[in-house]
Amino acid sequence: MYHEFYSAVYPYSEVPKTLISLTNIRYICERRLKLYSIINKANFNYKPYSVECKHYIINNIWSEGLSNFIVLLNTTVCILPQNWDDCCIEDNVGHIFLALVSSRDHQLSEVFINFEMQWFQIRFEENISDDTIDNYLNFIGVNIEKVSLQALSFKDLLLQFDIANICNVYRTHFSEVPDLFKDRKVLLKDGFLYFSKKYVIDYLKNYFIKSWKKKLKILKFSKIDERIRDIVDEVFHSFKELTYGARDLEYSPLHINNIDSHANNLFPLCMLTLHKNMLRNSHLPHGARTQYAIFLKNAGMCYEDAMTYFQNSFSAKFDEEAFRKKRYFYYFSYCFGKEGRTVHFPESCDNIISRVLSTNDVHGCPFAHYDSNVLKACLEESSIQEISIRDILKAVSNQQYKVACSYYLHDKVGVSKVIAHPNSYYDIAIQHRGAEILDIEDLFVDD
Repeated sequence: MYHEFYSAVYPYSEVPKTLISLTNIRYICERRLKLYSIINKANFNYKPYSVECKHYIINNIWSEGLSNFIVLLNTTVCILPQNWDDCCIEDNVGHIFLALVSSRDHQLSEVFINFEMQWFQIRFEENISDDTIDNYLNFIGVNIEKVSLQALSFKDLLLQFDIANICNVYRTHFSEVPDLFKDRKVLLKDGFLYFSKKYVIDYLKNYFIKSWKKKLKILKFSKIDERIRDIVDEVFHSFKELTYGARDLEYSPLHINNIDSHANNLFPLCMLTLHKNMLRNSHLPHGARTQYAIFLKNAGMCYEDAMTYFQNSFSAKFDEEAFRKKRYFYYFSYCFGKEGRTVHFPESCDNIISRVLSTNDVHGCPFAHYDSNVLKACLEESSIQEISIRDILKAVSNQQYKVACSYYLHDKVGVSKVIAHPNSYYDIAIQHRGAEILDIEDLFVDD
């Protein structure tokens, strides 16, 4: 299966016929999640699919020592490394297993496709040259045909699409790549799209996305073997933690009328602190604005509610004109993806804890950054029980900040979980305070 160098850009169309241990499956999934984490961070810092984003991903694959992925980025036609088959099998198994895991959640499925498509494009650009692209298309068997320009009677029409200056063009039925025609990148004639080599990647991306979506629908209803159920659950939760910034919780109950209640009862202490600071001072410094706004976006608060909430909260110091003039309106719109880059990823607890703060900063992790007396007063203000406060302060003294947060969560909602992300905390809290967020229709279900 993997004797060709094209296998570095294998379409994952078949399950590899190989024996593999449960330990190795877990290891493969951990490494693929590391790859996803790199892509996730790259998308935060750069425009997805840009040259800068690609270079960031490749450089970090090297720096993280992900040797199995490095091999797939350094192939030649004539020379394949000795561990070539193993690396290709691991890449294939990782893709298929993460597809199985993500099929359980629609939003996670979308994130999976986005990450895998970026990984595909990088491998394609690194391994497939102009000289080998035709062989690759034959290798994967796609519905695309190479046509000699001289055989076309309408080649003059191709001039406007910058196609007539090359010897060959490609064509496929227009239904295969509708986005290309919509953006006027190609010529449509007699039901076929004609395009140059540079748009082959667009065809392939559309082809694989369709294929992977079909696969995810099938996997969604497949029965999970009991031998791998624990691994599936572990990887599912790890993937969810990693991708909180990439999701879109359209139907979350958080809105402008209940944010005070949610902040006091369901927010992690770091976000409750920002909420109180903003109400008290009618303002938040830059770092705090960023941390809080992106948290609210990924907790599911809609853009309109968020803008009203921030403007009302700032109103004691800034009227509407000043709010816009100071560019606060633009900045919060930016955080919600309405301006500039469209996706913003909230920081994990580890990133927040490791942040070095200045004197005037009010964000960060209260357990890591507050003086013990200040933290104790903050916990008492939040109505935390005395026994929980003792447990929290002991964990903080041992620099176990996420454990301290888990004690805080337990006191608030009665569930014990080690927290790795502020949005993870909120999701867990909201699940265990479900009576507050019942949909009214749920009250009228027939017996």
